[in-house]
Amino acid sequence: MAQASVLKFESYKDYLKVALGELGSGSRARLAKHLRCHSSFVSQVLGGPQNFSLEQAVQIPAFFSMLPLEKDGFVLLVERERSGSRELRKYYSEKLSVLKAEANRIESRMSKQKRLSAENEAIYYSDWQFAAIHVLCSIPEFQSLETIAKRLGMKPEEAQRKVEFLIQAGFLENDDGQISRQRSRIHLPADSPFSLPGQVSWRLRTIDAIRSRVDRDLHYSLVLAVSQKDIEDIGEKILGFVESLEPIIEKSPEEDIVFLGLDYFRL
Repeated sequence: MAQASVLKFESYKDYLKVALGELGSGSRARLAKHLRCHSSFVSQVLGGPQNFSLEQAVQIPAFFSMLPLEKDGFVLLVERERSGSRELRKYYSEKLSVLKAEANRIESRMSKQKRLSAENEAIYYSDWQFAAIHVLCSIPEFQSLETIAKRLGMKPEEAQRKVEFLIQAGFLENDDGQISRQRSRIHLPADSPFSLPGQVSWRLRTIDAIRSRVDRDLHYSLVLAVSQKDIEDIGEKILGFVESLEPIIEKSPEEDIVFLGLDYFRL
């Protein structure tokens, strides 16, 4: 899989040159074999005015293991390059701008996850402990009120109150004292009115973790002065990192819980 994202390029040919370079020696020949054409044709396209056909354009993303949005972007770049008029080229440029904006929304780069009712969202995201309990109960050794309260440093009555809400909302199930998780992970869109209190709650918990100075924890801060282009590139790599965690999380057995928070903004 190529590391470069086609959505960062204005020309599909420039993207292919970088992506093929990342794949190493013989990559052009392998792409030609994938497209069932001669390798000299691939070189002619990359080095001259010729273009891939639209039929070839829809085959190329599979060679680079592109994501669905990247595939759409690649095909649009080919269509724009093949455009015979300024008006048509402008049309595809506008479609590309919309696609890139969508790609920058982190929820579009993650698997679709269930939404809550507005009332339950307001409660769930008001305190980090709701999400922590929800996830913790996927681990067999933390499926009782006593072990939940002890692991998260909560008073027993507070743990009971929050567990009762999670059961009522359908997140957890209590089977004769054994509390287990029912609903999968939930992702809150950035434009939700509950995003702010949810983020603040976890950042306050992060401050507590920093003060605790636990050796195995990782806290890292860095202020940078970089170019406008690199600001966008770094942001793209961060989103790519979040996306790359999905298959790891899906396959990982539940043994402990951790929090990962990412902040990246202009000062």
